[in-house]
Amino acid sequence: MKRVIFPIFIVMLFAACDDGEIVVDNLDFEDSTVDFCDGPGNSKDVIYAYKNDGSFESFSVEINNGILETNENGQIIPPEEETLQVNLNTEGLATYRIYNTEVPSDYFCSVVPPSNIQITQEWISGDGAKMFIQKYATDIAANADADGDGLTNLEENFQEEQDTDEDGIPDYLDVDDDNDNVYTSRELEGSDTDPVVVINGKEFLDTDEDGIPDYLDEDDDNDGIPTRNEVNPGETRPENLQSTEEKADYRNAEQTGNNNPNETYRDHDINRDYSYVITITGLELTRTNQSDAESLKFGVPFNMGSFSETNVPQTLCPYDTCPEEEPTETTGSQN
Repeated sequence: MKRVIFPIFIVMLFAACDDGEIVVDNLDFEDSTVDFCDGPGNSKDVIYAYKNDGSFESFSVEINNGILETNENGQIIPPEEETLQVNLNTEGLATYRIYNTEVPSDYFCSVVPPSNIQITQEWISGDGAKMFIQKYATDIAANADADGDGLTNLEENFQEEQDTDEDGIPDYLDVDDDNDNVYTSRELEGSDTDPVVVINGKEFLDTDEDGIPDYLDEDDDNDGIPTRNEVNPGETRPENLQSTEEKADYRNAEQTGNNNPNETYRDHDINRDYSYVITITGLELTRTNQSDAESLKFGVPFNMGSFSETNVPQTLCPYDTCPEEEPTETTGSQN
């Protein structure tokens, strides 16, 4: 017994009780890989950690479908709650295992696990344990660009949730900060001869030289027609209407012949980055492949670790309204 369970106890404090209960502080998964996937046959979701350095071990939690929603790419759709609680044995099951050989990365997500891998020890969770999944957005640092529009979060005053167009989407998450249907990324810079305004030492395109950069200006050329209205009939992209060879009409104050009001907003969807931290309280594991009732009881919360997901699509709707169907020409890149 001491020989086979030694790998898991080498870096933790423990105490053995007469009834076969071993009280521990932690399992050694500090340097392990933590990840998430849809389980075999999409019957459950799985959060798992494994390591192949000196010993072959894993700790995994199967979660009932519906607790975590996933998109078509298998990524977690970020829940509204900052922390989700999962009651183990009613909504999920934690399992600790020791193997006879290395554990491949796809072991927990395969319908048929490799036949050469044998489980030498298995321990499963009992009632009363609770798993907490804490969500953190990892793209809100000052120098990050959460909406991918070419401006850092700091430049878009993310700490105060600045919302220039008051559409309910803060500028640091808004691909069209002034809601003029020209994406912010397109309105930042022009040619070398275009007028600019300097803000905090940085130059920004300012077509009408009114001191408001185009990406925050509802009427870029100050011709009295809002930029969003200077479009071809039935379209929403102002950059598609160009009556002369100089520039698009929305940046040409001399072109005022087209005024086509519309209430359709271009796609505001973005990709975001998240991290999920996994903690389990009240954890007790019971060994399954032996006759006695030996168990591991955790005296402190078990910190399983964290995993990250990048470029997770997120739907954002100006004024909390998303059109049921947008014309094809309104979708696409921010360029």
